[in-house]
Amino acid sequence: MSLEKQDAKCPPIIWELYCHLFPDEFVRNRAIHWDYVALVDRNQTAKVLNANKGKGKQKYCDLLFRTFGEENCDVVNESFFESNFNKILLNRRLLLVDEKKIGKEEHTRMKRYLNESQNIELKGKDVEQKQMTFNNFIISSNDVTDMYLEFDDRRFSVFDMTDTPLNKVWKDRKIKMFRELIANDDETIKEFGYWLLHHGNKYFETTHTLKGEKFYKLVYNSLKEWQKFILDRIIETKEEFLYIKDLKKDYKKMTAEKFSLPSIQKIEDFLNNYLHDGEHELGKIVTESEEVAIHVGENFRP
Repeated sequence: MSLEKQDAKCPPIIWELYCHLFPDEFVRNRAIHWDYVALVDRNQTAKVLNANKGKGKQKYCDLLFRTFGEENCDVVNESFFESNFNKILLNRRLLLVDEKKIGKEEHTRMKRYLNESQNIELKGKDVEQKQMTFNNFIISSNDVTDMYLEFDDRRFSVFDMTDTPLNKVWKDRKIKMFRELIANDDETIKEFGYWLLHHGNKYFETTHTLKGEKFYKLVYNSLKEWQKFILDRIIETKEEFLYIKDLKKDYKKMTAEKFSLPSIQKIEDFLNNYLHDGEHELGKIVTESEEVAIHVGENFRP
């Protein structure tokens, strides 16, 4: 793209889509800058779009595919997380993981694919030497249970999105107009591409991880049930100490005697390694009145 279009404007209908999807200005700017980097370079974090159906995620992805060029983009197929054959990583600037459940195993593989150098494995051929790839990943899903995350993840940027369905703000006629724009309006797509090229922040840190309300909601839903139980009790308590024997009794009652809390060591490991909302320590294992207890973190004490 030449520099002659530095005065390009974002087409109004596309700007409306950005504002609808990302109501928060800070998040919206981060989304734009991520898209800019994807156009000219390579983001080192995946863009996670987790919101209920009908918000406009697919239309947004269609827009980026059209802008980047369909030949430079692809949707990963079912074997992407099940097979070692990864030819799809070649010659693709944008890859969409669409409506696929990312569990712990897929999460681990995704982190590997986010590295800039990959061993490319093709069917019937020896693994090639590591080579540079230029993939940018968007993970689009509908439910909070579809995306496994850990609280200290640094490779997944989660963008807080609208709660309002697109058809509540755009009439059917406007949605149809947008579809036709994506399919046929080359000039509008070019204008958007030039705007993205010149509007994007050239100093945007490609390793930046966006962690907002939805990020921590996904993290919470990724915890094991006993971890959620411990976390909930710490958040809800009005006591300085939570005694392990009482927690064990309450947990068995809650699970109808089906499950028990794990060992003290595992509970202690969780307390030592988990930060609520990325900053607050939950507490420490101590001995209080000759009983093993959790000394609740100061941010949760009454």
